[in-house]
Amino acid sequence: MIDNAKIWIPQKKHLQDHINHTRVIDLSTKLDLSTGLIDACPKRGKYFNMDVVLTCKSSFIRGSIHMLTNLLNGKERKNFNDLCFSSSNESISHLIKVFGLNKKTYITNLEFGLNIQLSKDPQELIDYNLLMYDLDPPNADEKFRGRGDMKVFHKTDYLLKIYNKSKQYRLQNHILRVEIKIISKRKLQKFGINRLEDLQKEDVIRKLYAFLMGEIQKLIVIDDFSEVDMTQEDQNELNLYTNPNYWKKLSRDRSYKVKTNRKARFKALITKYHLNSIHNDILTKVSEKFSQMMDCPQQSLKMVA
Repeated sequence: MIDNAKIWIPQKKHLQDHINHTRVIDLSTKLDLSTGLIDACPKRGKYFNMDVVLTCKSSFIRGSIHMLTNLLNGKERKNFNDLCFSSSNESISHLIKVFGLNKKTYITNLEFGLNIQLSKDPQELIDYNLLMYDLDPPNADEKFRGRGDMKVFHKTDYLLKIYNKSKQYRLQNHILRVEIKIISKRKLQKFGINRLEDLQKEDVIRKLYAFLMGEIQKLIVIDDFSEVDMTQEDQNELNLYTNPNYWKKLSRDRSYKVKTNRKARFKALITKYHLNSIHNDILTKVSEKFSQMMDCPQQSLKMVA
């Protein structure tokens, strides 16, 4: 669930003094070859997968809580497996203790998502079934030179990402990841997220989940209708409505009322011909996976280091 996070520590001196005292990581900086002087900042270090950066004025820790949990438990650096709420809490508590961060942080970026297993290749779903978000086309449709498939929808304070986790890690199972990336401090504060400890609160996680589900519901994910028995008129309409350019031109040339009526007609056709089975399957599996992740028995970190 909780994945990448950017954790700011305004009191740079506190973090630097703590690191110097505990020697939990080694900090490095750059040598100016032209002067032979060592730059005072930034200083950088690594704690497992987490980047630790001390700038001249502040400092931050950045990385995947999910991957950190796996590494602390002696597993691979990956995030295609499941991360329980209780395990995430253990890793966050560990970070707070190791770097002396108790009530001394604030969060500016956060990823929250779930991995679900499908009965079909996620690439087919992403390429042919996932068309739009609230009638808008994706802002990015990435293939990563054959190593992955991802569609990204950009909003003002966040991104919605749908991608092929099984292809990314060359897995045999069909794993789809659905994820929100929140890039605004003010948006995070609406969920009650100010500092790192807030990510350990169940009500905060449930708010993030509700938001994710609401975003998934806005996706236009439609079953293949090429072989469905329907009237020619309805097929012509669906061919129009499944084209993102149609909605772009409609927004430009017609009134909001006309667009709203056509949108209602599109939804009615999807319902009439039962073309929402894939979308409903995603919603059901995300709901089930979230319940599983919240109900995992608490386990202590193995602490390989």
